Amino acid sequence: MKITLKKFAHYPRMSEETVAYVAELWIDGVNYGQTSNEGQGAPDRMHHEALNLLQAYAETLPPEEVDLGDGKTFMSNPNWETVIYKAVENAMMAKQAKKPWLKITSKIEPSNEPVYWEVSKWSSLAKQLWNNPPADFVKRKKAEVLMGALNHSNFSFEVVNGSQVPVEYLG
Repeated sequence: MKITLKKFAHYPRMSEETVAYVAELWIDGVNYGQTSNEGQGAPDRMHHEALNLLQAYAETLPPEEVDLGDGKTFMSNPNWETVIYKAVENAMMAKQAKKPWLKITSKIEPSNEPVYWEVSKWSSLAKQLWNNPPADFVKRKKAEVLMGALNHSNFSFEVVNGSQVPVEYLG
């Protein structure tokens, strides 16, 4: 079964217990209308026919191991909610993969893992540098700090596609 969420919109500020989103739900090329979740812990909303199709599909899937942390796991049978949740996760990852990211690599310690920063959040990073410049730049003017951070010889900067960013940065 091919499950696709089109016109996917994620609302992180509304997401408390579940992922808040709105999307068109397509199953095997057929549009089943809108699916959504308000992010308050309630189940996703969708047309009952789509829900029945997803539940029938979930019943064909093998049990999944769920990690509870601290080495504790249990086996869970998939249901329509787990199927739609995976579609939502995939849609969120696909959306993030399209965004440009800044890859920051240390030239002094090249063995260190690079740091990634979403380009749309760059103004936040610049503000952080402006208000809290690194110790070795403290004596310099704030404008020089921002420009120097970009051109500083200890770091290299590269804009990369979101698909090249480790999953722990996405979200």
